[in-house]
Amino acid sequence: EDAVDVLRNECHNTTLAADIQLTVVRPNAYFKDLTNRAFDAVLTHARHTVLGHGTHLINPIAREDVAIFIADCVQGKQQHERGKDYPMGGPDIFTFREIGMLAAKVIHRHNNMSSSSSPTMRGPCDITIREIPLWKLRLMATLLQGLHHLLVLVGCCRQYARGARRRAAVLHWMLYVSTHDAVAPCYGSRRLEDEYERKCQTLLDLKSND
Repeated sequence: EDAVDVLRNECHNTTLAADIQLTVVRPNAYFKDLTNRAFDAVLTHARHTVLGHGTHLINPIAREDVAIFIADCVQGKQQHERGKDYPMGGPDIFTFREIGMLAAKVIHRHNNMSSSSSPTMRGPCDITIREIPLWKLRLMATLLQGLHHLLVLVGCCRQYARGARRRAAVLHWMLYVSTHDAVAPCYGSRRLEDEYERKCQTLLDLKSND
């Protein structure tokens, strides 16, 4: 059980104990969570980094679509029961590799926006996919957990012990999302390709104003 599930279960149990009815909206990932670094890396270095082989699936959703869903629920426009948990995702399903390749495809349409120091992409898929082996993450998480237990055992450096525990939890979460699909029911209409197009247009507008 990963740290995210532990926290979610603790919140759920606390809510039940308080006898509070909550409707939980749980997007699996926002566009910006996945795309900002991917877009910048492809634009400036023609490179995209994935954990493992990057073949697991996810359907990220736009924040605007989540906001519309919540507003409709509050106003009673959605035919959904209160007090339930609603996982939600966007209309398109990608592997983590495809997220970077889509960025390259969109950027290739706007080649004139790349700076002179950026690598020139000869084609929409002309990028390097860099894979970070999962065994490295597992090793780092194990070492950090060991460091946490050691510091707790000797009873010193509590701040470093907490830091080691937090970093180990983050690595375990990264391992989890890198080895499991995260495909949620579709509630959105905005597409990731359009988000990349918006980013390109913003950069072009800034360049034209210089």
